[in-house]
Amino acid sequence: METIYDLRVVNAKSVYDVLREMGIDNWSLVEEVPVADYQARDLAEAQRKELRFVPPMAAAIYQGPDGKPTTYFHISPGRAYSITFAVVPSPIGRLVPVTASYRPAVKRVILQLPSGGFKKGEDLAEGAAREFEEETRIALDRVEFLRRSAIPVHVGATGDLIFPCLGIPRNPVEKSSRNLDAGEFIGTVLFPVYEWLALLDGGDQEHIQIGDTQAAGPDMVTVGTTYLGLRQLRPPGVEDR
Repeated sequence: METIYDLRVVNAKSVYDVLREMGIDNWSLVEEVPVADYQARDLAEAQRKELRFVPPMAAAIYQGPDGKPTTYFHISPGRAYSITFAVVPSPIGRLVPVTASYRPAVKRVILQLPSGGFKKGEDLAEGAAREFEEETRIALDRVEFLRRSAIPVHVGATGDLIFPCLGIPRNPVEKSSRNLDAGEFIGTVLFPVYEWLALLDGGDQEHIQIGDTQAAGPDMVTVGTTYLGLRQLRPPGVEDR
């Protein structure tokens, strides 16, 4: 298996074996309790600091079309995120950087394009580039937005918005000096474009095991952003190899 730009090159069949070697599956659930019960415990300092990640909930009371009150519960306020598709040139062809991480909410390893939240007051293009470069260590020349407006996600539970982006790497390709934040456990790999599309189009990858952890393949925002990015890069029907 080749390594390019210090990242492993994978295909639709080898990716989960590579992620296993990288230790992405090395998670085991110790306990799961209601948040209120957890907050009532005598927590260590590190655990108390983690409480900042508890999402704030709101109860929204509406008058419905029938004139009766209806209450909805959701996370408020929502956050804004970027997700960036990029195609990186290499001696073996064009490659797509893809990340993998364990997601506790679904208890699975998920494949995603590089993504993350914006910092307060951060320029959106700079924030998207920062998240991409932290997760891939590949420097971008610029970021282009693939839609004029953000896409609402998890609309039944949050007000989160996601900005799908196209990242344009520097030419020639340069390594970024940015690194992952402390405590982030993300594996990043490179797919040839046609292999990434084969994984997106295939239905046999949904229940692959990585050690004791089930892998769920890519999420739908990743799928959509990939096709939006390819549409902007090339006309429909042009084959990438």
